[in-house]
Amino acid sequence: MDRGAGFSAQLDTASDSRLGAGKWGLGPTAVALKIDGQWLYGGLINNLWSVAGDDARADVNIMLIQPFVNYNFPDKPGRYLTFAPIMTADWEADSGDQWTVPLGLGVGQIMKWGESPVTSGQRILQCGNPGQWRQLATEVTSAVVVSQITNDVAQ
Repeated sequence: MDRGAGFSAQLDTASDSRLGAGKWGLGPTAVALKIDGQWLYGGLINNLWSVAGDDARADVNIMLIQPFVNYNFPDKPGRYLTFAPIMTADWEADSGDQWTVPLGLGVGQIMKWGESPVTSGQRILQCGNPGQWRQLATEVTSAVVVSQITNDVAQ
């Protein structure tokens, strides 16, 4: 099992007060994961507390928990099934409004466009209290090939 720990930071960079908390935040974070054949599973957890910012804005005390389980189909390279809800708890919110718990189910395909890996997929989300709102999201994500950049710099 691989694991790591460190710190997370929230930067007060929002250009509009509706887009951010107006606070700087810091907190611990930890992750653990294991690859076992076609399976990848583990979890991520962190908590952020406000340390500076606009005194007129509410303090920040937010926890994030993300368990994840991925199954990679052996007969379809790059295809996967995932369960990875990003659950949050806002400890400053009123009772009953503190937790957001999405379903986090999805299916996707990793492929290459040129040299860049690209992930496309769909996720089923259910956020907030049951029945509050539901969403089916389609996503396409591209990644920078960091290992190639690292190798070029090392040489």
